[in-house]
This record gives sequence, structure tokens and C-alpha cells, in this order.
Amino acid sequence: MLNTSINNAMKIAKRYPSVTVSTGQQRTYPRYDKNDKIIGWTGQANIDLKSTDFSATSQLIADLQETLVMDNLNFGVSDTKKDALEQKLMTEASRAFQQQAKSLTRAWDARGYRVVNVNLNTGSNYPRPMYSAMSMKSGMADESVPSQSFESGNSTISVTANGTIELTK
Repeated sequence: MLNTSINNAMKIAKRYPSVTVSTGQQRTYPRYDKNDKIIGWTGQANIDLKSTDFSATSQLIADLQETLVMDNLNFGVSDTKKDALEQKLMTEASRAFQQQAKSLTRAWDARGYRVVNVNLNTGSNYPRPMYSAMSMKSGMADESVPSQSFESGNSTISVTANGTIELTK
């Protein structure tokens, strides 16, 4: 039953090519009666969804919730967008570091400066891309589940530059 439900969910998900779907964790454990005798088994299996297409993902989740339960939903910046923004921010942070070095050179009446070292650090405190874990529901839904409208939010991506310069007199 568990495998059948997950296989059916994967078939439904294939109708949404803009959503990446993969199977996730699967657990099975025994149920016991009051005499510690196994009377049955309980199972849980997850499928993971990732997408930047809110509309398609929303509809897919609604379709899947007719037989599965949504366990978790996260939003965040995609790896592609994050990498592009970090590259841009690294260039900007490097230019800002150079401006600071030039300002310090003037403030100390130095002829110039030499960069001893520079460290560029990216902030990795950003949410993961949209993720939804769906697990099997115990009963079948009598009616279809309406799709939910998703809204993107804001994430902070940062790059800091710090280092050491040597002033020349």
C-alpha cells in the first residue's frame, strides 16, 4: 500500500515538468498490542518537491494532498540565483575593500599600499529552495484539495571582505 501510494504520487508529479520530484526517507515500524505482540505495521514515505514555479507546485501539492499529507514547506533562494548574487557581491565587496585601502593610504599620508591578504566570506544563512515533503495519508479525501497561492519572500545574501594591507611611506 505504501509503495503503491508513493508510486502513484510520482506518476502524478510527472505531469508537472517544472517541479523536480524525488523520493525521500522511508520508515516502517511495528505496532504492538498491550502484550507486546506485533499486530501490524506503520509506514511513512516521503517525496521531495523543488521548483521555482509557484503555480505548478501549488497545484501539484493540491493534487497530491488528495492521498498524501504535506509535512513540511520551505522557501528560499535557488542555488543558481544565490551563486549569481554572491559573485556580484564579491566583486562589490572587493571594490569596497580597495576603496577603504585607498582612504587609509590618504589618512596616513602613505604613498600607497600593498594587500597582504583578503578574505571574502559569504553568508550561508539562507533558507533552502522550496521544499515539500509529502507523506502517505491514512484515509482517502472525499473531495479535491484546492491549490494554495504561494508568495515569495525576502532572503538576505551577504558577502564580507576583510583583510590586511601594508602601507608604504
